[in-house]
Amino acid sequence: MATLPAVWADAGVVEGWSTTPNAALGGRRVRLLTGATLGGSSAVNAAQWTVPTGVYAADWGVAGLDDAAAGAAYAAAAAVVRPAPPAPGVTPAYTAAYVAAAAAAGRPLVADPTNRSAAAAADGVWPNLLAADAGGRRRDACSAYLEPVRAAGGACAANLVLLQGVTVSRVVLDTEAPCAHRWRGRRKGGWRGVGHWLRGKRGGGERGGEHACRRSLHTHGKDTDGRLVAAGVELVPSASLVSPPAGTGLNGTRTPPAAPHTLLARAEVMLTAGPYGSPKLLQLSGVGPPAVLAAARVRPVVDLPVGRHVLIRPVGVLEAAYAGVPLAPTSNATATTDPAAVAAWRAGAGGVVGTAVSSTNGRLAAEAAYTATAWGSFVTPNARTLQSYCFATPTTYGALALDPADPVGAPPVIDARLLASAAQVAQLVRCLTASRAVAAAMPPPFVMTDVRPPPGAPLDEAFVRDFAGAAYHTIGGAAVGRVTDPHLRVRGVRRLRVVDASVIPFLPPTAGPVSSVYMLAEHVAGQLLEGKGAWATGA
Repeated sequence: MATLPAVWADAGVVEGWSTTPNAALGGRRVRLLTGATLGGSSAVNAAQWTVPTGVYAADWGVAGLDDAAAGAAYAAAAAVVRPAPPAPGVTPAYTAAYVAAAAAAGRPLVADPTNRSAAAAADGVWPNLLAADAGGRRRDACSAYLEPVRAAGGACAANLVLLQGVTVSRVVLDTEAPCAHRWRGRRKGGWRGVGHWLRGKRGGGERGGEHACRRSLHTHGKDTDGRLVAAGVELVPSASLVSPPAGTGLNGTRTPPAAPHTLLARAEVMLTAGPYGSPKLLQLSGVGPPAVLAAARVRPVVDLPVGRHVLIRPVGVLEAAYAGVPLAPTSNATATTDPAAVAAWRAGAGGVVGTAVSSTNGRLAAEAAYTATAWGSFVTPNARTLQSYCFATPTTYGALALDPADPVGAPPVIDARLLASAAQVAQLVRCLTASRAVAAAMPPPFVMTDVRPPPGAPLDEAFVRDFAGAAYHTIGGAAVGRVTDPHLRVRGVRRLRVVDASVIPFLPPTAGPVSSVYMLAEHVAGQLLEGKGAWATGA
């Protein structure tokens, strides 16, 4: 937990890139991050478990997901992930002092932050609930869900195969990969991008593959009613997707990826690649706005607004320095990397390595925002700072598109359109002003001093636009009702679903999205297990 800033700089577990210039931020590009390891972003986030209050998911349009069903699914996810306040051995320094200062500034302690009732939505703060055990070891989608069922004796030990070191390059939807052709070779004359592979070497060793293909692919990729069918996926070795040198396009010096391998689907294909990955895969497969696909030299197959209704949460941050108390241990780069401390954490003893940098969360319902604090910097080691974050609820859609220079290997091009609304800027100003009042109410021994903005400087629209960034909360690229139907099937394509943050149509105003993604997964899993009507696998 304490080494999260170092994790965010590790290209082995995260993928980071910049947005296009944001006009409302003076043309600044803003950094984005997403998890690039098992567990996705749940393996690299701040592990804060915040739950929306009031009715939220019932308005998404997902079949069967009324408020009662959402409540049951939130509870089911919490029973697996087991979020809890940090144990005494991993409680961040100065948490209690901040909670007391917040109460003095008019934001009292919230006793049960997971209470979803409207009455529980009053403004306040609370010590973080973390998706972690008592020793400060995170529980993410991999460790909480995947590892137990894959282990010897686990529910899926005999029938779940995990492939690593490969990247899905597209979903096979059309006649480009008839059943007899497992492998695809390189087009004569050089690599022309995804969608232009010719059939190459025949395969045939996959048990039942040919029979399953014939059964599901009537008329070579179209079902009997004329709709497209998801036949499977193409994989390429991840090592072949090395970024090209600067200024090099598809016809430059880059070595083309190895020939893709096609895996056929007996029943259906489900995309769970996250808010960036799933829309990108749909576009790579020819599903999306024709102009976006044509720019990346992908043949359009289904015209859907994939990537057209992306919402990215903006965040504003204040910084204050403290001089009268010791450096918070989680900000001490020597303490958090000490071999003895690391060994103690690995043994389950907690300590500084298992202590989160973040300390509290809070709600400001009137501002449609929530807050967080961290005793330290996510950028500067050994910083004696209190950082206060305000997370706004976006109201302006951004856009996601394939990178024309490298559609498969590069991250998607993101036009975030952060803070395009003046009303949203005003909300952040009011939220940050409330957080500034809490920092000012810290006990005198802390000797707090404003750093950003500096003492006497206004906290106004100019400040927000100068320093706001992205909170790494992104949804909507394959939103239900636009790209996917109420059963999360891609419109116009049979046997293809998307189940991740990309189908969520709007962000919760007073919580982060992670608990809602788990909730959605729990709800859909239950519906698929029951298998009735359009929830039947392959329906």
